[in-house]
Amino acid sequence: MISEIKHKFVLLNGNIIMLVRGAAVISTKAFVESKYEKELIKWLSNLPEDSQKIYTQTINESKWYPLSDAFVVPTRIMLEMFYDKNLKGAYELGSYSAEKGLTGIYKVFVKMGSPAFIISRAAKVFSAYYKDSSIKVLSSTKKSVILMVDKFPEYADVIGNRIIGWIDKALEISGCENVKTQVVHSFLKGDPFTEFFITWD
Repeated sequence: MISEIKHKFVLLNGNIIMLVRGAAVISTKAFVESKYEKELIKWLSNLPEDSQKIYTQTINESKWYPLSDAFVVPTRIMLEMFYDKNLKGAYELGSYSAEKGLTGIYKVFVKMGSPAFIISRAAKVFSAYYKDSSIKVLSSTKKSVILMVDKFPEYADVIGNRIIGWIDKALEISGCENVKTQVVHSFLKGDPFTEFFITWD
């Protein structure tokens, strides 16, 4: 188990391990606890040892954790337990993270900013939360934005759905209606990047 990670990435058995910021890990546990409180202990007990070590200790929001152990695997187990493996759960997790994170002055900021500006800022936040990743806005209009993930070594479907859920909720908070996100390209389909086409009324 990696206890302290201070570098951009670490090597384990010769492979690069992507890292995720502790704040994203905290929101994952908080989501399960808030929605499935009676099943929290069962969920924790179903996690593999390395994931359990992360989730049963104090999670530091500014610390870096291995992406697979801290997010991908725990999310997949959550989907198996509560969503019949449906990725809707990862989307709801992202929505929850946005709703809880965009409070107080941040919520006012979101409501005052344009949708394109909000997504632009979100892209920078995502890049800062996932080490060795690159997420950016390709283009935008008054009613749409194209968001590209052009670097993400350990990209997974649960990550993409969490990002979509976060963005959709942030846009709803800003006052947008009928928010829709289409995955135009994806690493998971063999494309060299993942691209989201986001529209709203």
